Amino acid sequence: MHLTQKKYLLGNNQPPHVGNLIKRILQTRAMNKSVLARQLNVTAGVVHTYVKKNSLQLTIVWRISNILGYNFLIHLGEQVPVDYTTQKEKALQAKIDALQAEHQKLQSENQLLRDLVRAR
Repeated sequence: MHLTQKKYLLGNNQPPHVGNLIKRILQTRAMNKSVLARQLNVTAGVVHTYVKKNSLQLTIVWRISNILGYNFLIHLGEQVPVDYTTQKEKALQAKIDALQAEHQKLQSENQLLRDLVRAR
């Protein structure tokens, strides 16, 4: 799903339109605003207001993220023009580095064994 091509991104360091992003995720989840409203325990009019706003309180975004099963916070964070590595990414990179080192060692050992077999 290429959400970055949709109109909720305003371009040139402008923050994404959170309401449009929520509306797009609602569409991809085939959920209407009334269902989201019931799960948020608010009226459909309130949800309609949410999807019209370009920014929302973090608590509202958090609750909607949990209901829709979509991490809006990560999505929005990825739009910030600052390089950042999450703790999970750091841990995964450490695992990759360790596996690559092990792979290199095993390749060397494999080559050594091949050379020994050929020498016989």
